Amino acid sequence: MLKYLNHTVNNFVQFRMDPRYGEDRFGKQHHWKNGFHSLEHALISYIGLQQLRGQPIILYFALPQNSPADVNPYYFKAAQVTSEAVTNSTSQQQKQRYQFSGVTAR
Repeated sequence: MLKYLNHTVNNFVQFRMDPRYGEDRFGKQHHWKNGFHSLEHALISYIGLQQLRGQPIILYFALPQNSPADVNPYYFKAAQVTSEAVTNSTSQQQKQRYQFSGVTAR
């Protein structure tokens, strides 16, 4: 995973990011992407860099009640997963804080 991350992150920063403002040179809309693409790069970079540093990946999910507990860090799988409820009285959804480690590509 890290060899691909190294290539894609460097490519994204070198060719896609505006060196002055740190934003995508093509803005949030382009004929082949939208703002989700930039967020996807940020998420994958966070997961990969936390793994490289030996730190846990912490992600928050707002899941409907009685939803299956099979949660993964994006399209990756994790060897170890822990979770805890995060209280929020204003939502119908149960918010969970998940901590992943041992993340690998599927």
